[in-house]
Amino acid sequence: MLKTILPLLILILLGGIYFYTKDDPQDTSIDLDDRDFVVEDREIIDIIVIKRPGYPEMHLSKSNDGWLLNQRKKASPHVVKNLLSVLTQMKLDYIPPKTKYTKIMKDIKLLGIDVTTYDKSGKVLSDFIVGKNNNIESGTYCLKKGAKQPYVMIVPSVGGGIRNYFTHTDVDLRDKTVLDINSNDIIKVTVDYKKDRANSFVITKEGTSYNIKPIVPTTSTNQLKQNQNVLTAYIKDFKKFGAESFMTGKPGMDSLSRTMPFVELAIDMKDGSQLGFSFYPVTDILNLDATLRTVNDLKQIDRYNMFASDGEAYMVQHRLVKKLFKPILHFDI
Repeated sequence: MLKTILPLLILILLGGIYFYTKDDPQDTSIDLDDRDFVVEDREIIDIIVIKRPGYPEMHLSKSNDGWLLNQRKKASPHVVKNLLSVLTQMKLDYIPPKTKYTKIMKDIKLLGIDVTTYDKSGKVLSDFIVGKNNNIESGTYCLKKGAKQPYVMIVPSVGGGIRNYFTHTDVDLRDKTVLDINSNDIIKVTVDYKKDRANSFVITKEGTSYNIKPIVPTTSTNQLKQNQNVLTAYIKDFKKFGAESFMTGKPGMDSLSRTMPFVELAIDMKDGSQLGFSFYPVTDILNLDATLRTVNDLKQIDRYNMFASDGEAYMVQHRLVKKLFKPILHFDI
């Protein structure tokens, strides 16, 4: 009996040792100079270039107003902040065992993401390749460009591997802010409910006060006694709101843009620029029996497909813009 149990216990012991050490750090005297691809000061990073196999190159550059994606569109400050945290806070977790070296290097060659950072003068700050996460998803294999020794890198304050931070698409990296203005610079606001013209209006700034006029005069609006406090508070609501997602290029959006919107919003700024937005309640698209006729009917919807005058299309939540959609009598004393 003992002869049978003893070999079995040894086998179980060896299996346990293998399981707990199969991806553990290896005691080695390898020179660690090849892991110096971490930038200590995030403030000196001016450009980040990410090259992912099968995807367009991502170019992030610092500007006076934040970060730009491919030198054209504003980048998401949240996503860039996380990316900078990884680039500056990465730490060596362990050196993978030599038995995994061939597989790691093969994966890096096939799936590796090239990441290069530059300072303002164009000097390369870091240049490395992000490989796959390890088997237990606790860290990510990384290789300094031109080096032969891969490392498992982590961000101590974040659990799991870091590869996902470098796999964002251009849509993920873009800033979803739709409106971001100083309300004091507004000189005119036009809100035109295409199916409720009686509630449509134009507000113009006259000195330090505001004046409201109906687009289609009616008996009730002709007798409107303007509440200056309500008008001022309303204009202050034009500050900043963001989109839930981008809809530009999505199926059906081009056809939708050629139909009549429920609301057209135009904002004239003192520098001569104008911002324009057309809102299409999603309820109208999903429910053919929906009866959205007046501004008060907007309470029953959740989202809009919205087209901006710069050519972009968005999905916008009603709760973020509902303060902008008021009936004209809202401004009466």
